[in-house]
Amino acid sequence: MTDANLRSIPSGLSGIYAIYHDFDGEIDTAYVGRAKGTPGSCIKTRLQKHFSGKDKQRIGSVISNHQDEFFFSYEVIESYEKLKRIEKSEIFKILPAGNVQRNFKIEDLGIE
Repeated sequence: MTDANLRSIPSGLSGIYAIYHDFDGEIDTAYVGRAKGTPGSCIKTRLQKHFSGKDKQRIGSVISNHQDEFFFSYEVIESYEKLKRIEKSEIFKILPAGNVQRNFKIEDLGIE
């Protein structure tokens, strides 16, 4: 992941994003998050915070000193309610280490 990658994302987008780790040729989802699309919480800003700001701790040791081995993807979703449902569903399916480290509980998903 480079600053150029982050700068290439348009500002103001709402949606879901995932951060992936390339570990010896195996791709693993490290974190799944959502962004409201507001100035402080658009996809671009959220990803920047994860890699350089206070939110870096939210992913914890999953990122640590290996930023160059991470990459991301995102999907623009306008409806915040739909966004929350998709994020929960993806976390439930994948159980990314960064989400699990945050004491994320499957019961919190509200999915039967």
